[in-house]
Amino acid sequence: MSVTAKRAKTTIVPAVEQVLSAVSNRMSLAVNDVSEIPTSALRGKYAKYILDPKKFIQDVLGVSLTKDAQRLCDSIVNSDITLARSANGVGKSHLSSHLAVWFFMVYPESKVFLFAAPPERNLRQILWAGVETIYRKNPYLFEGMDVSMSSMMIKRHSESYLTGLTIPVSLSSADQEARFSGKHAPDMAFFGDETDAVPNPVFKGIESCASGGHVIQSYNFNPRQDAGTMSQMEKEKRANVIELSALRHPNVISGKNLVPGAVTQETTIRRINMWTRPLSQNETPDVECFKVPNFLVGKTAKSPNGSIYPPLEAGYRKVTTAEFFYMVLGKYPAQSETQLISRVWINRAEENWSNYVSKYGEQPPYGIDPIGGADIAEFGADMTSLFFRYDWFVPTPQLWQGVDTDISSRKIATEAVNLNAKKVNIDSNGVGSNVSFSMRRHYGYRNGVRVMPQELAPENIDPQPDEVQGRLVRDEMLWSLREWLRTNPKAAIPPMENLREDLLAPKYSKNKNGKIEVTDGDTLREILKRSPDWLMGLALTFAKPKHDTFMERRSYSGKSRHSRAPSPSSRRLLVSR
Repeated sequence: MSVTAKRAKTTIVPAVEQVLSAVSNRMSLAVNDVSEIPTSALRGKYAKYILDPKKFIQDVLGVSLTKDAQRLCDSIVNSDITLARSANGVGKSHLSSHLAVWFFMVYPESKVFLFAAPPERNLRQILWAGVETIYRKNPYLFEGMDVSMSSMMIKRHSESYLTGLTIPVSLSSADQEARFSGKHAPDMAFFGDETDAVPNPVFKGIESCASGGHVIQSYNFNPRQDAGTMSQMEKEKRANVIELSALRHPNVISGKNLVPGAVTQETTIRRINMWTRPLSQNETPDVECFKVPNFLVGKTAKSPNGSIYPPLEAGYRKVTTAEFFYMVLGKYPAQSETQLISRVWINRAEENWSNYVSKYGEQPPYGIDPIGGADIAEFGADMTSLFFRYDWFVPTPQLWQGVDTDISSRKIATEAVNLNAKKVNIDSNGVGSNVSFSMRRHYGYRNGVRVMPQELAPENIDPQPDEVQGRLVRDEMLWSLREWLRTNPKAAIPPMENLREDLLAPKYSKNKNGKIEVTDGDTLREILKRSPDWLMGLALTFAKPKHDTFMERRSYSGKSRHSRAPSPSSRRLLVSR
């Protein structure tokens, strides 16, 4: 067990043995030989709490613990490595500070290290601030010790101390590993906070310290994505995982402020309304859904704009924003097996966009002519969406309301001319059927391409072994969008809420002929409560229509007659109109 140091057997004071036996029986822990616990600890002032951090925190430090926190305490005793996969505001950092003091007090020759993801204030203002609060409320615990809160050091003597260890971002990977290596003591503990953002070399350094002696590790994190060191530890079963959910917190269950400063019921209800939605009539619950707990059914809360949300109904709700998983449930964002586009790909593409724009603004990459996609509004509440894609980069799109195709033709042609677009793929089902013709005839832009999303996709008579075919043109262009986000590490899309919602909405299946079918437009309208204009505008930049009417006609010289930008007279026509 982790609580044992595998030392030579020593004579145990009978009274202490009885205490340990009682604690062991109560916690149902397999302590077969209490003589493996350090003699110094058994004879220490707080020996009776060696196997019971819960009781130490409650009796000595005077703090009540939630059920999830108690489970975490048990894991610290029973496991070498504990991962606290946690929601926000449930007290994970507060608990780590108290556990660090428990370990330092019950093991008189111990070294205890606290650390957190950079910058340093994450450590100083959260984990170490918790230790400082304990020190101020219980100064007698630290009598005779050298205490320096500014240096984040409480020293019993030169070989026993409780300290905060920073992770300077300027250090190389090798130096980060070295900073956490070479630690030695009969008993050691490492408590990390926000560890999903801690560099991996830190954990390599800690692992090198765990090759001998009694070492425990406890790491808190919000499970933002199922990747990285924490996720890997979990998948490889190298740690015991404790999930801390806001839905199990006493404040949320009772609706009362039982734990001041922790997550509240009102905050949780607001997040449910903001980040989830009721299932539509034809939807069935899947891994992206959660069930409203009985104690929240009928409850309401105030929205950020001051209005009151309707009472929550019983049953399942669809999670629409990844934050709900890791900030409320304490889980990794889930994804259905039939989800068309992964949140992970969207997150990466949004981050790429933000990084690029922070350096260069929305100036497109040099030397690339864009391809446009225009989804034409069909009903009064719909929006016409116009996207341009420069291979891997997508600037902020334009959207406007109204079904006047002449206005849309002018706007699309103007932008296409100004950007020297190779072509603009236009949804020509319904009211959009005349837009490309109007752009060419009245506004001088000849490279508008009519796309019929509802047509059957062209049959590939000689497909590659791994090639995927869609049933409709629409299915194929949506699949191409998916594959671009999945396989292109440079793909960059603007971080816009409606675009993200649209991208997450579709699912896919294969029909009996093995062809891809993506969620149809009517179903998407029902799910989103609006038209998926953002999704279709971007997807149209990937369209490969059966008849690329204006792009494929060539002159006898072999050059495209319409692949060049409009003439100066055409440009003047656009400006004058």
